[in-house]
This record gives sequence, structure tokens and C-alpha cells, in this order.
Amino acid sequence: EIMKAIELVGRYVIPHFNDRNNVVRPTDEILEQIRMMRKTGPSA
Repeated sequence: EIMKAIELVGRYVIPHFNDRNNVVRPTDEILEQIRMMRKTGPSA
């Protein structure tokens, strides 16, 4: 479970911060997006 969360962070959050246009986005929104991804699963 924790490894899955780390994988999601690596896959979605890090590229997100590499895109300078998105850096202003609140962290809470990113975490919410990760929660949604975890609920829907990898097929989403």
C-alpha cells in the first residue's frame, strides 16, 4: 500500500512539479488527485 502511494507520487507529483506552469497548484489538490487515482485504480 505504501509502495503504491510512493509510486503514484513518483509518477504524478514529480512530473507535475517539473512542469513550471503547474507549480502554483496547491499541494492539497495534488493529494486529492492521488486519492482519486488510488480509488479508481490503475485502469482509470
